Amino acid sequence: MAVLVQSDPWGREEIWIKHYSSAHNILLVGEGDFSFSLCLAMAFGSATNIVATTLDSYGIYILFFIILFPFSILLFHSIAEISARPPRHWRDHRDITDPTAISPLPIRPTTIPALAWNDGTGMANFNFVEPADDLIEKYSYARRNLAILGMLGASLLHGVDATQLKNHPALSTMRFHRIIYNFPHAGFYGREDDPYVIMRHRNLVRGFFMNARSLLWPDGEIHVSHKITAPFSYWKIEDLATECSLILTEQVDFRIRHYPGYNNKRGSGFRCDEPFPLGYCSTFKFTTGTTTSLRVGFETYMSAVLGRPESGYIDILQQLHHLSIVRSQRLRHMLLLLVDQQLK
Repeated sequence: MAVLVQSDPWGREEIWIKHYSSAHNILLVGEGDFSFSLCLAMAFGSATNIVATTLDSYGIYILFFIILFPFSILLFHSIAEISARPPRHWRDHRDITDPTAISPLPIRPTTIPALAWNDGTGMANFNFVEPADDLIEKYSYARRNLAILGMLGASLLHGVDATQLKNHPALSTMRFHRIIYNFPHAGFYGREDDPYVIMRHRNLVRGFFMNARSLLWPDGEIHVSHKITAPFSYWKIEDLATECSLILTEQVDFRIRHYPGYNNKRGSGFRCDEPFPLGYCSTFKFTTGTTTSLRVGFETYMSAVLGRPESGYIDILQQLHHLSIVRSQRLRHMLLLLVDQQLK
């Protein structure tokens, strides 16, 4: 497992697996059997920084929970409340490659159809109800993966539309450092090179971008893993991101071996639990642009002349800010003149 362990000035460990850190607030969209979420959680040793979502149903039993335990809200922090805390998740010392080394942790509330509470010993107690729903019927390991994620403290949301993220009551107030959508797919409605099918896929990705950008921290990134060969390259996801005012900052090869335990799934049809051939794939990284522009500008300024003081770049930013104010005032004055001429 390609895991990097770093320490902050206070000696706390920050765990990295590829592009993702235990200090990030992470949102996963369109999960299949939740094996990618579980892969990250196992690397971090906890999942309290992870919110994993799927379109498949698995949350109808929460109604059962609310009816039988109307005062249970007093026992839990809300998902949004925990997500709003400073993004600092640090774990204790244990062997990150040994799943049995993960110590029991207090559980966060999830939409897994189980009643969970903490008995004061640090052990998460579960009272599972038997589900009969899309997720369990489609994926043979979904129940196991969800149970482990729940015990590790993940927030699990079901019935979540990737094109309506910012309107979801549990997500609308959250902000994330990484939003991950692995291999988006609008379903099997014909041949993948059919223009109608491609249009459906593009509409899905466009809707996801429009919503996900509203849930990012200023330095956050949207990651989309996607096949780069035809006909999947016809989706032109870089153009879709540009339409949504996102900037492509990096495109890196996606290798499934970098994520031990992750199983890509077809997700639809009678072969929904089977993997699909990956072939050549990339992870596309997008940002909203402001932080990236500042970083690139600073790097360009510092590399142009050796030994330049950082204060010089700050002076340039202040001058640009002053110029923008002056230009705004001029435009306002011109607009007022035009209005006066129209009234005369």
